[in-house]
Parts: sequence; C-alpha cells; structure tokens
Amino acid sequence: MLAGGSETNISALPEEIFNVCSATQGSREIVKASSSAKWLALDVISTAGIDSFAFSIDEHPLWVYAVDGHYIEPLQVDVLGISNGERYSVFVELDKPATNYGIRLASTALAQLIDTTAVLAYDLNSTREDVYPVNSTPFTTRAGFGVSTDVTFFDQSQMVSFPPQFPQPPPKVDQTFILKLDTVGSSYIWALNDTVFDHAIDNTDPPLLYQQPSASNPGGNITITTKNNTWVDLVFTVVTVGQPPHPIHKHSNKGFIIGQGEGSFNWTSVAAAAAVIPQNFNLVTPPLRDGFITPPTVTGPTWLAVRYHVVNPGAFMLHCHIQSHLNGGMAMVILDGVDEWPEVPEDRQI
Repeated sequence: MLAGGSETNISALPEEIFNVCSATQGSREIVKASSSAKWLALDVISTAGIDSFAFSIDEHPLWVYAVDGHYIEPLQVDVLGISNGERYSVFVELDKPATNYGIRLASTALAQLIDTTAVLAYDLNSTREDVYPVNSTPFTTRAGFGVSTDVTFFDQSQMVSFPPQFPQPPPKVDQTFILKLDTVGSSYIWALNDTVFDHAIDNTDPPLLYQQPSASNPGGNITITTKNNTWVDLVFTVVTVGQPPHPIHKHSNKGFIIGQGEGSFNWTSVAAAAAVIPQNFNLVTPPLRDGFITPPTVTGPTWLAVRYHVVNPGAFMLHCHIQSHLNGGMAMVILDGVDEWPEVPEDRQI
C-alpha cells in the first residue's frame, strides 16, 4: 500500500522482482574438528536484517546450553529456529564416522528461498574446498521444514534457566504497559506504541540520556518511565491480520516471557488475564531472554507478555530487530530507574 491508502501498481515493478531467480554458488565455510575431541562447542548468532532461519548440522543433534548469553538446562534438538539478533550456544557430539557433514541454514521467511551449506569436516586438513563433498542426510528441507515428523525443533517454552531465575512467588507488578505494534499510514512506517519513533530526534535535540527524566520528549508517546527496583510488564499486541513475527529486542537487562496468546488482549493487567486464561501463562519457569518474538497474526490478533526487573538505571532502546521495521519507526526508549539517575551536568542541561 502507498501513502493515502492507494494500491501498489505491481505492473510497474521489474519482472525480476518476483519471477526471475538466478542461482548463485558462493564459497563454503569449513569447520574442522577432530573426532578425538569428542565434543564441539559453537555459538550461533543471527545478524540478519530481515530473514529468520533454520540452523542444523546433518546427522548431529544439538545440545543447547545457553540462549541470548544466559545458561539453561541443556535441551537436545535437531534444528534451531533463529530470528534476528538471537544467540544460541550449543554442544555437538563428534560421534559419527569421520567424513563431511552439511551445516545448513535455510530461510524460513516467505519472501525468498535462500539456503546455504557449510561443512563440518572430521579429521581433514586440506585447504582445497573441492575435497569436502557433502553427502550427509539433512534434518531440514531447503525451505527450513523438517524432513519428517521425527525432527525436533528448539521449543522456547521448554527452556528453563540454570540456575532458576524467576522469583517464587511471582513478584508484584508495579507498572503495566500495553504496546500496539502496527504500521501507521504506509506499509513502510511502523510504530511500537502508536507513535512512530523519529530517529532524527537525537540529531536535533539533546539525546534522551542527557535530558532530565521529567522533560517532555519531542517524539510524543515514545518513552516508558520506571523507577528502580520495580517490576514492569510489557504486553505487546499485534492487531492487524497478516503481520509477521516481530522480534522485539530489549537493551540493558533481560525479561521473562511469561505469556502469549491468540485473540485480543482485553485486560488491563497480566493478573487479570491469567485469572481467565491461566493456561497461556508460565509464572514458574518462564524463559529469560532479551529478544521477544510476537506470534504472527495469521487469522487474528496476537499478544506476548514480558516481565522484567528494573535494576539498571538509564536510557535504553526497545525496538523491532527487523531492520526495515526499526528504520520505519518501530522503536521506543525505556527510561529505567529515573529515581536513581545521577544529576545531569550543568553543561549538558538545555
């Protein structure tokens, strides 16, 4: 859609946008391993701007032991679904015959078929790429789907912090912010709370970090203000049908993903919602992350609830990790622990 609600003129676009696909063959990364080492440790990080991916190593299950830099009770999976900005640490047992195994990354986004294969090579030291043929059996198709129903994908709901992190009984919530994720006026203009974040504000005004917490910011409804040592609930609501998963990233400390669901979030607090739909919440061992992926709106609205403890006073970004969404304004600033902010130096006050 164009500004003003007019329809996009598809015929004006070059044919190769949708109908021409040119295969490419790039270089391959070779990960060399010695079978005598028994185990290999890998850190898997998505630096993607748009796509989400399925990561796997042929015939080698992955033992996930850390997520977003945070230890969890190890989970054995065949495939990792990786979204923008996510980080996973895995162990790989080197217990297969010494040969070459495909390390696969397949796009799971609808926009385009993109996949690539690196190589896990046992006991081989050649520098020639052509001596690393891959004939191993993959866990996924080129589109990132499991090749059978027996393939196990990482399930965030199964991750448990090690050691346990969520307080029991669940902490009292001091503030709740219900945030609406949607486009505003045009398909390329986005907002995290109805108001588009104008990235120019730090160029035209003092950065929010150097303003008094009580100052009225020029962007309108783009800030959240909290006090130190309080607990805050962020409820992300996606109301428009056809929205993709939004990988929301929180700077500073992590948050607990305590609930999610389909349909409208018709409550003013998590407590009120949990009283009606307790099956949608985990208030015992919720995942602890700094990235929160909202459910896609395939047939109707969806929502995701995150709870965090304010322990690091300062100004921090909260934004969608899809680059075009962030550039389009889907961001806010959290002014955490304003009661513990230091005095603003006189030469920085405006």
